[in-house]
Amino acid sequence: MAMRLPGLPAALIAGRRHLGGLAGLPTAFDSGRFCPPHYGYGAKRLAKCETDEADTLLIGGGVYGNPEALDAIERRFQQERVLAGSTGQVRVVLNGDFNFLNATPQAWEAVNRRVYAAAPDGWSATLGNVEFEAARLGGLEFASGCGCAYPDWVADDVVRRSNEIVQRLRQSAFDAPTWTCDWLKTLPMYAACRVGTARVSIVHGDPLAL
Repeated sequence: MAMRLPGLPAALIAGRRHLGGLAGLPTAFDSGRFCPPHYGYGAKRLAKCETDEADTLLIGGGVYGNPEALDAIERRFQQERVLAGSTGQVRVVLNGDFNFLNATPQAWEAVNRRVYAAAPDGWSATLGNVEFEAARLGGLEFASGCGCAYPDWVADDVVRRSNEIVQRLRQSAFDAPTWTCDWLKTLPMYAACRVGTARVSIVHGDPLAL
C-alpha cells in the first residue's frame, strides 16, 4: 500500500519512489533516491499556470553548469532570431538543473548571472532538483541529497556521487553572493508557452512533481 502524503496524488506516490527507510523516512543511504513531498504540484496546477507566447520556443535541459552548453544555446537562439525576423518572438526556457558542475562560488555566480541577465532577451528558467537542493529552498529539515529520485537500477556509486556534488554545490551557493539564491527562490517549478495553436507545458520532472 502506498503511503499517502499531504498535497500529493496517490498515483504520484505509487509511480515514483518518495520515501525510503524502514520507518518511511529517508535514510542517508536513500538520500538521492526519493522524491520529497514538497516537490509535488500536480497536473491541475500545471494546466492553469500563466502562459507565455512565442513563435519559436527553445527548451534547454541539463545544462549542468556548463558554460559551453550555454554558448551553444545562445548561438542557436541568435540563429532563430535571424530566421524569425524583426516581428518574430523567440524564447528560451531552461527547464532546471542549469547548475551542477559549477561547484565553486565563482562558477555558481557566473552561470546564474548569465541566465538571469538574459531575461530581457526572452530567456527564462524553471527550477530543477539541483537548484532546489543547492539553494536549500526546502529548508535544512527537508534536505534531500541531490533530490534526483534515482530508481533502484541506478548504481549506488552514481547516487553517492550526485549527492556529493550537490553537497559541494550547496556550499558554493552559500559562499556566493546572496542574490543568486534569492533569485532562484523566485523561479517556478514549471512553465507553459503557447507556440502557434499549441500550448507547451514545460517541466523538469514530470506533470506531477519536480
